[in-house]
Amino acid sequence: MALLGAFVYCVLAIWCYCPGLGLPLAPPNSGTSAPAVGQFWHVTDLHLDPTYHITDDHTKVCSSSKGANASNPGPFGDVLCDSPYQLILSAFDFIKNSGQETSFMIWTGDSPPHVPVPELSTDSVINVIANMTATLQSLFPSLQVFPVLGNHDYWPQDQLPVATSKVYNAVANLWKPWLNEEAISTLRKGGFYSQKVTTNPRLRIISLNTNLYYSPNVVTLNKTDPANQFEWLENTLNSSWQNKEKVYLIAHIPVGYLPYSRSTTAMREYYNEKLIDIFRRYGDVIAGHFYGHTHRDSIMILSDKKGNPIGSLFVAPAVTPVKSVLEKQTNNPGVRLFQYDPHGYHLLVAVLHGDKYTYSPVPSLVTGSSSSSVNAPSEEKLMVVFEKATSKL
Repeated sequence: MALLGAFVYCVLAIWCYCPGLGLPLAPPNSGTSAPAVGQFWHVTDLHLDPTYHITDDHTKVCSSSKGANASNPGPFGDVLCDSPYQLILSAFDFIKNSGQETSFMIWTGDSPPHVPVPELSTDSVINVIANMTATLQSLFPSLQVFPVLGNHDYWPQDQLPVATSKVYNAVANLWKPWLNEEAISTLRKGGFYSQKVTTNPRLRIISLNTNLYYSPNVVTLNKTDPANQFEWLENTLNSSWQNKEKVYLIAHIPVGYLPYSRSTTAMREYYNEKLIDIFRRYGDVIAGHFYGHTHRDSIMILSDKKGNPIGSLFVAPAVTPVKSVLEKQTNNPGVRLFQYDPHGYHLLVAVLHGDKYTYSPVPSLVTGSSSSSVNAPSEEKLMVVFEKATSKL
């Protein structure tokens, strides 16, 4: 079936152990001078396939199908292909015309397509990232965007280095309109950075390069602290604690088990446990974790060593619908809108039902291991997710 014309809209937020924060959300364009909640967008895994085109030969619709027959290609793509530009524009156009006032956007990586390594190069990867960056900057000239590098935002894929590189330098130059000099400096050196949100001076974004910890990355084999990112992260979190800041942590590769496996972590186990230990120690500073990579709408619960939940980690759905021939389910293209308390920066609950916003506290969350992963929760269990698919164009 051809992809839906406009988009899947996932509005998700969470009441983090604060059921008293039942603050009403002003409807779009209500003229309210001081909104009771803040909002931000999360987009991830765009995976632009510039080769996508409709042709009678369905084995040649896109490079990302790797020669497989596209099932039913349409103007917005096919489930065996990565995103055509028109699908990505549809996502951004939806955000732009949604009427929602937001403080910023997080963009958690992976712009190039899933194609064999010889079909790309460092320059082509940079060109795709530049294309997506320019599109965002053109459509949202006044919106602060906090980007992240994904494992496909490099060539060869997955092999992100521990020191400056052509890609690190390129994205540092491309993302200068969004980031300050200090952030640009660490981005050039190791692909990570930290910066305060302009409209929320007590809220800091920490953008991690978790690709350094990704299992297929042979560059970082046997390194205890690639690019000294662990040391930098602890120093940054300690500084935020001293300055009474709250932190939203964003990255591409998530901690924890993969959504389709109860025994496999995306990162090497040492790195996974090291990050979880840091997250536990600074659980009172980190107000939210946000990831991409898996293409699966997922939630993970971070618990302390006694099994008590201390944080929520969210993996957003991808924009690309791509799946392999052997997979039964595809990713339904989506973007996510979060609402948060603009004073304490706790995430809030919002469920969208048509044109009406309703609020309800999240019931007690099931306690699991620190890295346990749960697929996108059903509405009956958590009442925090609502998806609305528009009709075909």
